[in-house]
Amino acid sequence: MSRQAGWGLLLAVVLATCRLAAQAPSPQAVAEARLQTSLEELAQVRQENTARIAPLSQEVGALQEQLAALEDRERELRLIQDQRAQDLAALEAAVTSAQEQHDAIYRQLESFAADFSSWIRYSEIPAYEDLIAAAETAREHPDLQPRERLERQLALIDESLIRWRQQEGGRAYYSEALGTDGVLRVGVCYTLGPAVYFESYDGTLSGWVEKRPNSNFATVVSIPGYERLELHDAAEGTPAWLPLDPSNGQALQVVESARRLEDYLRDGGPIGYVILALGATAFALALLKLYWFFNFKTASSSDVAAILRHLQEGHPRAALDCAEKLETVDRELLMTGARHYMEPRAALEEMMYERIVLIRPELERYLPFLSLTVAAAPLLGLLGTVVGMIKTFNLITIFGTGDAKSLSGGISEALITTALGLIVAIPVLLLHGVMSRLARQRVARLEQTAIAFLNGLDLMRPDPNPILTGTAPKHGSC
Repeated sequence: MSRQAGWGLLLAVVLATCRLAAQAPSPQAVAEARLQTSLEELAQVRQENTARIAPLSQEVGALQEQLAALEDRERELRLIQDQRAQDLAALEAAVTSAQEQHDAIYRQLESFAADFSSWIRYSEIPAYEDLIAAAETAREHPDLQPRERLERQLALIDESLIRWRQQEGGRAYYSEALGTDGVLRVGVCYTLGPAVYFESYDGTLSGWVEKRPNSNFATVVSIPGYERLELHDAAEGTPAWLPLDPSNGQALQVVESARRLEDYLRDGGPIGYVILALGATAFALALLKLYWFFNFKTASSSDVAAILRHLQEGHPRAALDCAEKLETVDRELLMTGARHYMEPRAALEEMMYERIVLIRPELERYLPFLSLTVAAAPLLGLLGTVVGMIKTFNLITIFGTGDAKSLSGGISEALITTALGLIVAIPVLLLHGVMSRLARQRVARLEQTAIAFLNGLDLMRPDPNPILTGTAPKHGSC
């Protein structure tokens, strides 16, 4: 019973499902309906887009045209910017060049102001010292404008040009100058080209004008042959004769700088005098020694032969008297040979060599002193050089390097002592060599005399020994 009820219920469900399926639309119909709806919506959207695209296209075209115009304008502005950058760089370079030229000109003006005082004569400084001071202080002046600074420096240049033009025909001006006596005098200076003349109002001082170290005034040097110049007449326009020096005063400086021997010796200082004393002593001893050498006499071969002849004849006393009468240096040498002629040759040779050894110190006398002088003179000159340079550096510490004349004393001592040492050492060295040679020659002559005597004895030894009677010979040179 229950099984039938189940199948009935299942059948009722199937029938209900079939009825619902028959009433619902088919899937194809649903799809077609949706497609139709989508196509209608698409057509509507296309119509709307078509209506919107036309103004948008026009707007896009306008924007593209604006963009192209803007790009053209950008390129144009970039070109203008590049051109202006180039122009700006050129202007900056021109400004830099102009500034460099301005600085160079300004430096030249400053250099001119600094050097002008050294270009003009020392006697002209009072006339230009205000302009020089104004030009030199223009740059450091805090209250001056650049134009005013430039005007001050150009004013000095204008005055220098005026001065240059005036020098062509001569120019007279008031000044003060020192004479060689150190007295300051007032007078008139007259420039004619590079030459500057001065003549005091009282007529006691006239000559060339020059600047000397350590002096605040111009110094007047008298002109040989011109006791007085006609400067007052020349300054007033009256014709006057004036001496001209083509060397621009250098000839007078050469005359003034001419130095005598005592000036050089004085500049050498104490060490120079020591070197000279050492050299004078060495030369005196050398001359004395040369005189002794040239008066050095040795026995001649005839004298030696006479002595040997007396010995050979058996008259040793006569031989000794003959040797004693000789006025030669080797007299003692031959006397020794005559006294001991009977001794063996070796013993007699030693005796005679002993006499030569005694004479050799006399031959070599003063030679060590000359050798010492040769070594000591350059060393003393070197010492003077060191002392002079020490003085020079001390003066540089005090006065600086600007004043050469104040340094010349130490330099002169440094150089002159070296020169003196060499002047003494070189001739003494030559004399020492000559006299050493002469001494060796004299020793050789003594040895030659001794050898001649010994050889003569050897020749007479084979003869029978003579009887030593001591009687005088019947013939002989002594």
